[in-house]
Amino acid sequence: MDKKDLFEPPAEINGWRIRKINSKNSVIYYKGDVLCDISLQPNGKWLRHYGTIKPAGVSLKKEYIENRDEAFSNLTNPK
Repeated sequence: MDKKDLFEPPAEINGWRIRKINSKNSVIYYKGDVLCDISLQPNGKWLRHYGTIKPAGVSLKKEYIENRDEAFSNLTNPK
């Protein structure tokens, strides 16, 4: 995994847009009132964590994914 890849995540995925790049290992996308944090975990897997903007911080769904390309594709709204 080339660390440079995370500095250049896709600008948009299925209408989801970047809200913030947290670090070299994490980026947050948003669509409407839902956020999706995609981050590389220490175990080498990718975590997609969906949550709400309002009310703030309500966790909706977590997915662990093996493949980077899959982690950055087909985001869905779990609401």
